[in-house]
Amino acid sequence: MQIIDSKIANVFFKTKILLSIIFISSILIKLYYLPFDLPITGDAFGYFGFAIDASVLHHYPEKLIGNDGWPFFMSFFFSLLPSSNFMDFMNIQRLVSVALSTVTIIPVYLIAKRFLNGPYPLIAALVFAFDPRIIENSILGITEPLYILLGVVSLWFFLTNESKKIYFSFLFASLFTIVRTEGIFLLFALSIIFFLRNKLKKSTIRDYFISIIVFFSILIPIIIIRIENIGYNLVFDKLQIHTSDLIASSTSVSTENNYLVEGVINFVKFLGWDMIPIFIFFVPIGFFVVLKNRNWDNLTILISTFILLVPIFYIYLAGINDSRYFYVLYPILCIYFIIGLKKILKNSKKENLILLLIMIGIVVGSLIFTDSRKMDIEHENEAIAFANVVVKKTQVVNEFWPESRYIIVPTLLNLESFPTLIFQLKYNPEFIYEQTDTLDEYLILGKQKGLTHLVVDEKNYPVYRMPFLKDIFENEEKYPYLIKQYDSAEHGFSYHAKIFKVDYNMYSEFINND
Repeated sequence: MQIIDSKIANVFFKTKILLSIIFISSILIKLYYLPFDLPITGDAFGYFGFAIDASVLHHYPEKLIGNDGWPFFMSFFFSLLPSSNFMDFMNIQRLVSVALSTVTIIPVYLIAKRFLNGPYPLIAALVFAFDPRIIENSILGITEPLYILLGVVSLWFFLTNESKKIYFSFLFASLFTIVRTEGIFLLFALSIIFFLRNKLKKSTIRDYFISIIVFFSILIPIIIIRIENIGYNLVFDKLQIHTSDLIASSTSVSTENNYLVEGVINFVKFLGWDMIPIFIFFVPIGFFVVLKNRNWDNLTILISTFILLVPIFYIYLAGINDSRYFYVLYPILCIYFIIGLKKILKNSKKENLILLLIMIGIVVGSLIFTDSRKMDIEHENEAIAFANVVVKKTQVVNEFWPESRYIIVPTLLNLESFPTLIFQLKYNPEFIYEQTDTLDEYLILGKQKGLTHLVVDEKNYPVYRMPFLKDIFENEEKYPYLIKQYDSAEHGFSYHAKIFKVDYNMYSEFINND
């Protein structure tokens, strides 16, 4: 057994080869799960539209979007793409996202080397490379891959504790803030750690002053462009709004309206969910080891962790139900992971063998988890086909997310030329996003807003589906004033959905007779 352990140790010394294998394997897995034939939707489409408009206009579009750093970055690639097919542009957005996510493996490895030697930095890189949520997120074409990369590069430069590299740390922290507003909290973290780590003297003040100049010399021009085009800077105005909302919610005395309690519950729930399946066993141990042994490197990741958690907590305080806001902490969680792992194997005589088995377990477990969550391509294609029917048969309908996100596709398919200004396109049908508790309330609201049809299906998503829609789907005979115009099951779909036209005259008679 000792001979086997020794041979495994020799393999671990081939760092460059193993890191290359991890890098190539990670990108191949992401490409395998990337749905090249499906259009991007949701938040990714918002970024896509901004990037297309910016590439067409060659300047900042007059369109308010929450975080414009990623689409502005993508507009450069779009301006170079010699294609008239919108799917080519969408796939480039995904591929750049995949590339950025995979490149992040390298700074994760470099940061891990500052904490542990031997095979442990490779394991940190492996954990990030094969985390199923990072894989899933990287193929969506949204902000996180660029955001995470900029954050981890900033931390790596800062951990070197060299004045010139620290300037680069603040530079990347500024880009980090441009990509997502909450990135400015990294500036607070770096500033606190900088003054804790360095004695207050002229050289310290000089280095910090230069760092701040670097930070704002990147950020301020973007802020000016934003104010000139949309009237918001998307950094300080958001901080002001968020702070006011946080104070208001924390001082609420009503249990029914106490968003602070709900925010804490969501925060803990999604943090716990994000720890499964890879981080759950070793990160808590590593965290307490770092907390106990407070050297400057450990303090850097501790303070960064706590400060970056502040905006994440606010996001869940606002009622967001999405686990991806913790992803920015994944590189740091990888450090806690290997420190916890090292603590457990400290006195083991078969350390290398156990590490190899753990690495195999991470890869296998990640692939199983990722495959269990992979996109149902057949369903997505049917949702696109059904969206085309909805576009042809309706004018104003209820939202039926997530299938309703494909309503944009028929408009894009019918474009005479591309690229074109996305935000100027007219997408049909219009949606009524408000929700009510009863059908009667919804029809009253719908009549005011021009509701013409109801789209119902067999799914039960409490967040997006009003409770009475499922009953309409299952018991359509109870609603004579809803005239069925389409049933997907009658056209060979596996996805079963129906379209009903609302007859308000019949509804009035039905109510009066009832």
